[in-house]
Amino acid sequence: MSEVARRGVGDATQVTVEGVVDHADGTVEVPEAERLPEAAHPGTTRTWLSGIEALRGVAAMTVVIHHSWALSIDPLQKRDQFIPLYQIVRGLGLWGVMLFFMLSGYLLADTFWRSEPADLRVYGIRRFFRIAPAYYVNVAILFLFFASTGLTFSSIGARQLLAQLTFTQHLFPQTTSSLNVNGALWTLTIEMMLYLLLPAMALLVKKAPWPATIGLILV
Repeated sequence: MSEVARRGVGDATQVTVEGVVDHADGTVEVPEAERLPEAAHPGTTRTWLSGIEALRGVAAMTVVIHHSWALSIDPLQKRDQFIPLYQIVRGLGLWGVMLFFMLSGYLLADTFWRSEPADLRVYGIRRFFRIAPAYYVNVAILFLFFASTGLTFSSIGARQLLAQLTFTQHLFPQTTSSLNVNGALWTLTIEMMLYLLLPAMALLVKKAPWPATIGLILV
């Protein structure tokens, strides 16, 4: 980071947890990537947590196993419910999704629990661009080449496209199907809602840990 950024608050500057420097004149300075520790995430000072990354891998594998199982057999007709551990395998998908959300909440809340102030602009931009580019490409390919042409180029398709672009597809019954091309797209609505609400929830827990935690559990 530059010499100006290192001087800190003595020059009426403010350094956020992400390493972004807000100057008194309104300009913003982002740290140079090569100045960060080798173990840090790009643009932050957080080190990689191998245990968390391993849990993410476990969560991903459980979802893959669940969907592979569900798409490869017809348990009600073949009586596969009597196969040992059937109910465990059947529930792996939900367990994996819940684990993903729990890990995301923990990692992102840490940004707002530190002593340095968090920059909501940087947080919002990073969250959006972590999901949106690949997601929009995925939706475009699915809608153009895999969905019914009659549905895609209709008023139904227009509503579906608007819902997908705004990550609101799972909020309304008319758009939750995503034109029947990818049933997993509903999770993106939940994820974006988590990103939007998490700063407020994290700050509540920071100010009043036990009451806020109990309240969030009850909600």
